[in-house]
Amino acid sequence: MDQENSMDKKRRKTTWEPMTAEQAAEAAKGLTFEKVWAILIKTDAQMEENSKKIREAQEETAKQLRESRQETQKQIEETQKQMQVSQKRMEKIITDLSKNIGGFG
Repeated sequence: MDQENSMDKKRRKTTWEPMTAEQAAEAAKGLTFEKVWAILIKTDAQMEENSKKIREAQEETAKQLRESRQETQKQIEETQKQMQVSQKRMEKIITDLSKNIGGFG
């Protein structure tokens, strides 16, 4: 039950619903400049922290993308090398077969 009340309070804190002028006036009772200033400072700090987290996440995503591209490029190059080796083997087999067939004739 306490957890539900706590969750409701959290939702109320983060949900901004339109207010009537009377509701806004009632909500503003008791607010002083210092309280409003403290809330603004806290909100600004939270926004900075959120921006920092977003930047870090973007940087990590970019890093992972670079690493993925590099790994893909490496795999492509390795596959190309293997194809060249296979092609040379096939050419040698064909050359050897041609020599053998020519020797029988």
